[in-house]
Amino acid sequence: AAFKRSALVWGVGSGRILQHLYLPAPVCKSVQLQVLPDGERLLTACLFDNMYPTVSIWNVSKGEVMHVMRQSGGDISHVRLSPCGEKLITVGSRVTVFWSVASGQALRELLGPKPRNEHGAIWVTPIGGERFMSIEGRCALVWAEVRGEVSGKMCMGSVMQRIAALPDGHGFVALTS
Repeated sequence: AAFKRSALVWGVGSGRILQHLYLPAPVCKSVQLQVLPDGERLLTACLFDNMYPTVSIWNVSKGEVMHVMRQSGGDISHVRLSPCGEKLITVGSRVTVFWSVASGQALRELLGPKPRNEHGAIWVTPIGGERFMSIEGRCALVWAEVRGEVSGKMCMGSVMQRIAALPDGHGFVALTS
């Protein structure tokens, strides 16, 4: 059988489809798929699409959409979950939004250009609590989500390509070029 516009949950041991999730939006230019840390929820995001800039949170066992988060002000180009899976950051061409995964509500919007590294790649990652990090060339910036201000800056001699927070939120790993 053909499964268009679907996310299929497979049982590795049985080799069978356990759940068939029908994606509500038409086919996007790019879709991000991620299982949340609790293993009970799934994130699907419609990326690089001005018509359907959405992130959906699914209850996998029920096969139902719990929340649909629509980005205001254009597309979504980057989506990141906090280490605990309770917060979400979406980055678009004109706005960065912090979301509550539990309620599906926007917690804060920051207007302005996307955080980018020297090669134009967008990279942002939550680091726990009310903080997140972004790349600005050779520097990693620590942002205070509540104030929307930079609260720390760590720079090095090499261009940072990617950053990933350590699970405890007290450090990060930088991939350099």
